[in-house]
Amino acid sequence: MERLNTVINESRKFYYKLLTDNDNLLTREIALVAGEKVSGLLPFSIITKESGVELRYEISALAKFDDYIKNIKEENIFLNLVNQIIDTLFNMNKHNLLIGKIIFDTRQVLINIYSSQIYFIYIPIDNYNAGYSFPDFLLTMLTQSDLDANGTFYKNYMNYLNMRRSQIDLMELKNYLKTLAPQVGAVTADSNNLETMSSIISDTNDSKQVGQNSVPVDLTNIRTIGMSNTRKLN
Repeated sequence: MERLNTVINESRKFYYKLLTDNDNLLTREIALVAGEKVSGLLPFSIITKESGVELRYEISALAKFDDYIKNIKEENIFLNLVNQIIDTLFNMNKHNLLIGKIIFDTRQVLINIYSSQIYFIYIPIDNYNAGYSFPDFLLTMLTQSDLDANGTFYKNYMNYLNMRRSQIDLMELKNYLKTLAPQVGAVTADSNNLETMSSIISDTNDSKQVGQNSVPVDLTNIRTIGMSNTRKLN
C-alpha cells in the first residue's frame, strides 16, 4: 500500500510522490484534480528537479484526519463526515475518476478543521492502484473515533460494514445512513441528486483506464502540460 513522503520547504509542508520512468500521467485527470474540479480531492503541483519529477500536495493548512477523527464524540458530526466522503466518491464517479487511485489511509487523508472539508490524495497515473480498501477505511474511521463503542449507532454501523468487507454499494450506504440520521440529528444530502451509474465499490479496486481518451504524459516533456502551477526547482 502506498504512503507518500513528507517534505518541508520554507515553512510549507507537502506530501510528495516521486515518479518513475514507467509512470505515465494522465492529462484529463491532472486537469480535474490539479484544477480543483472535484471537491474533496487535494490539488497538486508537478515539480521537476534534478532528482526527478514529483507530484506535490500542499498540506500546510490542513490537519491529519486520524488526529481529527479521534476527537469526534458526536454521532451526528461523524455521520456528516461519512456522507461528505460518499458525495466525493459519487462526484469522482461522475468524472470517471477511479477510487483505486485514492490513498485511503487516515494518516494521509487531510481535513480543514474550520470548514470540516475532507481532502483525499488522488494519484493521476495510468494503471495505478494505491492498494487500499474503501470498506476497511470506513471501519478504521469508525474504530479511530471517540464514539461510544457500546452505543446502538456504533454497533449497528459496525455490523453493517463488517457484512460488506468485500464490496460496498455507495447508494445503499447512503440510504442506510439516511435511516440513522433522524436518530442522531444529522443532515444528509438528497440521494436523488447523486449519480447512480456505478456505485458498487470493491476492496480490490481496478485502476485500468476505460474510455478516458487520456494521453499519457512523457516525463521528459512534463512542462508541456501547460499548467500554471508547474514549476522547476533547482
